Amino acid sequence: MRFGRFASALPNWPAGTLDKNWAADLVHANDWQAALVPAYLAWNAVRIPSILTIHNLAYQGLFPKESMRRIGAPEASFHIEGLEFYDKLSFLKAVSTTPRI
Repeated sequence: MRFGRFASALPNWPAGTLDKNWAADLVHANDWQAALVPAYLAWNAVRIPSILTIHNLAYQGLFPKESMRRIGAPEASFHIEGLEFYDKLSFLKAVSTTPRI
């Protein structure tokens, strides 16, 4: 859950709200551990393009559905085209919840 909480805290940094002299042009997330970052950007209305690199598809970041509350993800995102994967929470599927820019 530490990766979920990390991702939920991150949207303010690339948006430039923590440092008025710097903002990201792109967010590059790597593997399931960072896959929620683009989703949290979208959920917080931070419009920064993102890319996800997957190095090993065998590790998808699957957790019990109850973990949604612990990481602060919106309950409305738990559906087949969102975070839900066979009634589990999938960090990798978070990418499908982000709007295309």
